[in-house]
Amino acid sequence: MKRYIFILCIVLSVFPFSLVSAELEGTRALPDSTAEQLRKLYDEAVRKEESGDYKGAFDSYLHLADTRDSLEEVFYVRQIDRLRAENEARQMAEENEQLHLKSDFLYLFISCLLFCCLLLFVMIQVNRRMRKKLAEARDKAERSKQLKSAFLANMNHEIRTPLNAIAGFSQLLADETDPEVCEQYISIIRNNNVLLLDLLNDVVDISRIESDTISFSYSKVYVPDLVDGLCKVYALQVAPSVKLVMEPIPDLHMFTDRNRLTQILSNLLSNAVKHTSEGEIRVGCALSGSEQIRFFVSDTGEGIPHEIQEKIFARFIQAVANKSKGVGLGLALCKGFVDHMGGQIGVESEPGKGSVFWFILPLRMPDDNEAL
Repeated sequence: MKRYIFILCIVLSVFPFSLVSAELEGTRALPDSTAEQLRKLYDEAVRKEESGDYKGAFDSYLHLADTRDSLEEVFYVRQIDRLRAENEARQMAEENEQLHLKSDFLYLFISCLLFCCLLLFVMIQVNRRMRKKLAEARDKAERSKQLKSAFLANMNHEIRTPLNAIAGFSQLLADETDPEVCEQYISIIRNNNVLLLDLLNDVVDISRIESDTISFSYSKVYVPDLVDGLCKVYALQVAPSVKLVMEPIPDLHMFTDRNRLTQILSNLLSNAVKHTSEGEIRVGCALSGSEQIRFFVSDTGEGIPHEIQEKIFARFIQAVANKSKGVGLGLALCKGFVDHMGGQIGVESEPGKGSVFWFILPLRMPDDNEAL
């Protein structure tokens, strides 16, 4: 027994400081709570050693070493698990990042594909519109060519008719000696001169309207005087069985082109006189709102067929063919004048009952500041 104690004392005298130093040095890598627990075991072993209980001190040191080994094993296992978890989390993050990159690339690819499809669709639509516009331009050019040919054909016929009459009756007039017959020839020549002059004026106005080079001279016009003057002129031209009635005219002025307004009303009145053999022709106007005036010319003539009403304002269109003199430019001129003056024109007609031609014009131009 004494021998065992002696050997133990030698071991403790040789190894305690190195053992303790190793134990304490190892605790630096452990958590604070674990290191504190080992320090308590170490302090207990030191107390036993100082009190001379070498066997108890030896056992305490062995217990300290075992405890440290077990705690280190648990600690390092936890560290390994933590590192493994961190590594797995890092791998998952990298995989997620790669997945996001692939998703972004796929989204970019789909976006580019959609953009290309949209661009292709737009290009197709633009191409279709351009082709449609080209087709419309081609059709318009063809229609213009046809209209030009028709215009020349009509003008050739219409100009030749009064010229032939003028030339023929002028020759007959030179050989005629009877005063009454000469007077008839002179009247025919005079009427054909007027017809030819009106025709040429209408052609010039139509050309200016279509080329948008027509000009207007605006001035203050007293409406009752203008309408009354026209009624007095055409009252001498109506048939004996036709009555020309002027409706009450508002006492007002309007700022417009007097000559063009007179030409519009004259064309409408002239047509009414030509196509009305009995009954009455009524002329009038009334305010349409506070800034517009509505003129109308109604008659009890033969009326206009429904299929003709839609195109009655086109060139060379006549309600009744070969019924009256003229080439069918009067209503086309009226529409051109009214459109350029900022108004509207229309017709209401029943075959066999008569027609009502109307047009609306502004009382003043939009930029005119002159008080009416």
